[in-house]
Amino acid sequence: MRLVPDLVLTEAGWALGRAVTLDNGRIGAIEPAHREAPDDIRLARRALVPGTINAHCHTFQSLLRGLGDDLDFAGWRDRVLYPFSERLDRQGIALGAAFAFAEQSPEPQPAELYTDVYRETN
Repeated sequence: MRLVPDLVLTEAGWALGRAVTLDNGRIGAIEPAHREAPDDIRLARRALVPGTINAHCHTFQSLLRGLGDDLDFAGWRDRVLYPFSERLDRQGIALGAAFAFAEQSPEPQPAELYTDVYRETN
């Protein structure tokens, strides 16, 4: 199957007139779309970008699940998140991340797929 959008984001940048061939759910090739093929899926007025990686998460917050459910965001942030976070050390952060990663996928995922966000203040 080939996807033929108006724009394709490639390693070299945005490209016009390209077809993206899919092979078992993966990008098999990006090539010029000179002629239309019978199985082409035309994506007029669309841009096609590759799948992204989860590059921003707060996995340690899985430890906070259920705390302050009756609060609005600002109340939860000020009365639960900030006070709790100040008490976490590296082991606590790692434990929260391990819980979150176990929930995210039934199969182990490479650690490089996640970038956790946590700033130590101590």
